[in-house]
Amino acid sequence: MTDPFDPQLPELPPRIQGESNPFGPAVAAPIGRDNLRSTDRVPLDIYVNQVIDGQPFIARARDLSPFGLRVGSILTPDTRERARIALEFMLPGSDEVIWAPVEPVHHSGPPGTTGFRFVRMARRHARMIESYIHQAAA
Repeated sequence: MTDPFDPQLPELPPRIQGESNPFGPAVAAPIGRDNLRSTDRVPLDIYVNQVIDGQPFIARARDLSPFGLRVGSILTPDTRERARIALEFMLPGSDEVIWAPVEPVHHSGPPGTTGFRFVRMARRHARMIESYIHQAAA
């Protein structure tokens, strides 16, 4: 089986391909920082699949940084503390699906809004996000 997080492969993550484990190994982790708020953030208004323990739920992204995504829940249930969560989305102007396991880091803003930190993702996807932020901030 090929690694769905390999940045050289055009295949979609295993959940989309019908396989059972979307939380396989990744090839890159975002650069850690103590103060994530100091990073560039850009507004974003797209729908995302918030995959909770293998079940997809629709949500709406509010802003994006190289380290995470703020999401407003639409149809997502309350999650248990140790739930496995991933976000699946496409950046505006792209036709490639980004798959990123995440962890919640804060609940702020309007009710149902959660900030998620990317836990790991393909290097290619991290570069796509950084490029998108650079272009959107220009």
